[in-house]
Amino acid sequence: MSNGSNLYRHTGTTDETVISTDRSRVIAILPEDTTAGTVTLRDSNTADDSDPVHIAAAGLPQTGKMFSQRGVKFATGLTVQLSDDTDVVLIVWAPKFS
Repeated sequence: MSNGSNLYRHTGTTDETVISTDRSRVIAILPEDTTAGTVTLRDSNTADDSDPVHIAAAGLPQTGKMFSQRGVKFATGLTVQLSDDTDVVLIVWAPKFS
């Protein structure tokens, strides 16, 4: 994992949830208990159903999805939404300083 990274465990809801209201970067999406849904990440600081930046299968090959230590940049904020409320994923993210 990246130095200074944060972990956010998302579970039990299909509501769009704000993880960060500032510039951020996503380093990894790791499945913990998944079925067949999707994980949607949005570049937003509010739960406003804006256009997705990334959509991944929640069942990802059970190793998860790594984006590199630099991660994927989210300029406005970061939200996550599951399509299936029985899925559980761990989002590894960090503040984006520049």
